[in-house]
Amino acid sequence: MSVMRARAALLLEVLVSLAILVSVSMAIGAVLRDSTDRLLDVGRVGVARDLARSAIAQIEAGVATPEALNGPVPVWDSSRALAELGDEVGPRSSDEIDPGSGVPEPSGWTLEIETQPSAFEGLTLVSVTAIHADDPRARATLHQLVRLAPVGEEGVGDLDEISREAQRRGGRP
Repeated sequence: MSVMRARAALLLEVLVSLAILVSVSMAIGAVLRDSTDRLLDVGRVGVARDLARSAIAQIEAGVATPEALNGPVPVWDSSRALAELGDEVGPRSSDEIDPGSGVPEPSGWTLEIETQPSAFEGLTLVSVTAIHADDPRARATLHQLVRLAPVGEEGVGDLDEISREAQRRGGRP
């Protein structure tokens, strides 16, 4: 009978060990899954920040208006960008450029842009929020004071009152 008890005890030890191994494996799998999800979230939030910062930069440079950028963000088309640059990037064959359908494909990202007058004369508070349609947690909002030029006004490089005041105080225009 002692041999049977020894075998039963050994079987019980093996089952307990197996249960512990399965539990630890499941816990490690859950941690890895959670880490992967968080890493994807961080990546998407990074993309959201990049999109918001790019929109603010375009508005600052006068390349686009807040109204023009507000809404869906098209997928970046490098072939279209290369075609717009022309010979500035060097020679390339025509098969490298796909003219596409002319309608930009939606990327799943949306920009929500709001402008508000600020307490500083000549500056407008621009708030840009980038949101991903499939994952509302993937979002970023940036706020910045921007000098908006009236539509059609060309004043790049001109000194205005704010730039002159910055120079007077020893700063850059």
